[in-house]
Amino acid sequence: MARSSVARLLSRSYEITLRGWFVVNGLKRIAKAEDKRAQLGKEKLFFALHQKARQRREAAARMIDEAADVYGPLLGWYAILDDRTTADCRARHGKNFRAKKKPRGGYPSQIHLNCRCSPGAPWPQGQLIR
Repeated sequence: MARSSVARLLSRSYEITLRGWFVVNGLKRIAKAEDKRAQLGKEKLFFALHQKARQRREAAARMIDEAADVYGPLLGWYAILDDRTTADCRARHGKNFRAKKKPRGGYPSQIHLNCRCSPGAPWPQGQLIR
């Protein structure tokens, strides 16, 4: 286990909030649905997607903690630069962030569903992402 578990602790507390939002919004969707049984079936799919997203966020937090153990509390943002790279990921590539404070939008690999970014050694002269 990584010595630093700050990213995982931050992610766990955020997961509680996300789970609450999921439950509230799911109940609202069911309440508004004409066919409650059909909506319940949809909610099962939504929950599976919610769980998959949670697993990705946890994996990203583990990567942050492991990188912080190797490189220290300041980490670099590394994106794969090709035709599939999003504008957000391209803009963060070459910048730095603090492991103990999740940047606005999330950690590397949390920005969007298919994010391929990763943490690494801090970039010399890299701007700090807040």
